Parts: sequence; structure tokens; C-alpha cells
Amino acid sequence: MSCNTQVSSEMANEIASEIFDYESGCPLVDEIMEIEQPWKPQCDSGLELRVSGYVRSLKQAVTLVLAVEKLKRPQRKPIGSEFSDLELLNILMEHVNEERVNLEVFPDTESFGTELSRRRSDEPHSICDTEKKSWVLNELNGLPAELTAMVLQGPNISQQVTLRLSTYIPQPQPGLGQPVVLGIGSNNLFLSCNGPDSLPALELEMVQDRDGLKTIRMGSATARFLFYKRDSGSTSSFESARFPGWFISTSRNVERVRVTMCNGRTTAGRVTDFQVSRI
Repeated sequence: MSCNTQVSSEMANEIASEIFDYESGCPLVDEIMEIEQPWKPQCDSGLELRVSGYVRSLKQAVTLVLAVEKLKRPQRKPIGSEFSDLELLNILMEHVNEERVNLEVFPDTESFGTELSRRRSDEPHSICDTEKKSWVLNELNGLPAELTAMVLQGPNISQQVTLRLSTYIPQPQPGLGQPVVLGIGSNNLFLSCNGPDSLPALELEMVQDRDGLKTIRMGSATARFLFYKRDSGSTSSFESARFPGWFISTSRNVERVRVTMCNGRTTAGRVTDFQVSRI
């Protein structure tokens, strides 16, 4: 058998023109070129070369062009000042700055199964945001209890809630902050973060059995009560352990508005830094 189709230089030039932008003089690094073309080098062995797939990098493309050109000429050792294919490839690649970063995020399975134990329980604290708005508990008949934030002066200061803060160990990951559970007053109300991943909500839940919060396993239902207290100077922020990136916040420059969750420390119109002081 013999092959009757020969690789032409026009085909190689066509491939090169797809790889390089001659008008701008810059390699098209980010383009993906699909090649589906049977090539039959001139031979007597019946050999057929088929290249099928995607050229995903400049180095692969240049290598392919060199391979095509190599099929057109017999094997011979370069002499004198002639460059070998490998040397030519290295020269071309020296003038190309190609950088690809593959970022792979893996779930932290170790922290996901960590069991946290309560170290200190129900330490009383006062809390207000950096605009001096204190937390106030609103309990209306027939409606769920909620927290609002407002500036309190004179006799109204008594409306300020007592934040009962319980700390837990160990810290699942360095840099996350101190794991805490936040109780309100002495009526078994606890702050929790619950809801869909796209819009978790801050809630006040009644917990009749406080002993059920002695230990909290990350990834369990009770992890909704857990927050990471992160200190920065004289202020602290509280990030949900169940919904990373969501922080307890108050409304900026507006009073008597609910304390809610917001996405990010610097969300427009929200305050996420609080002054927390032991009573």
C-alpha cells in the first residue's frame, strides 16, 4: 500500500496563521484551536497520521507546527549553525510570557467534622456598633422577638440588651477568630444564622435545653448558633460559621432598624464592627 496525500507547507502555514496574530504580532495564547484533519505523509508503509483534539497552549501549537514541518523532510542531524527543532522551540518560548493559574478549592473536611466544646459560658457583655447604636430586644405579642439598633441616652440605657457570650474550643482554622455562641439576656434566646445559602437570616431562637449547646459539631444543625468573633483593635465582628462571608450587621446612619446579616465586611449601608465590653 502507498499513501497518495502529502503534507504541504501551505497546511503548516495555515496552522501557524491560526496560532499567531501577524497583524498585532502577539501570540493568541488564550485561543483554543480545534484541529480535525487527517494527514498522510508521503511514504510506502501505508501510515496515516491523524491529529484530532484541541490545542490548548502555545507550546502545544508550536510543537504541532514543528512536527508537521518535520514530516516533510527526511530525518537528518542539524549541522553548522542550523537549529534543531527543540532549540527552535526553546527560542520561541523564551519570547512568550504565558501564565496559567489553576485554582482548585477543596472542602475543609477536617474542620467540617470538628467538635467544639464550650469553654466559658454566658459571660455578660454590653454591645453597640461603631455609631454608638445599642442592641434593643423587641418582643411584641404574637410576633417573633427581634433585635433592633438605636442610640440610647439617659434612662433609656436600660433598654440595652445584655449579650451573653460563650466561647468554644478548639479553633477550627487559624485566622477565623474565636468561636462563640451569643445569647440574649437571661430568657434562653440565642442568635442563629439560618436559611438558604444565597440569603441567610439572623434569627432569635428559644433554646430550652442549654446543655444541648455544650458541644457543637461543625456541619451539624446546631452550627447555626456558632459565630466567629474576630477582634480588630477595640472592635469585633461576628461571622457566621455556617455561612462563611456573612456577618452580623446594623444599618448605617439609621436607627430602630433590625440587626441582620450582610454579605461581606464592607457592605454598603451596613455596620459590621461592634464594641463589646465585659460587664
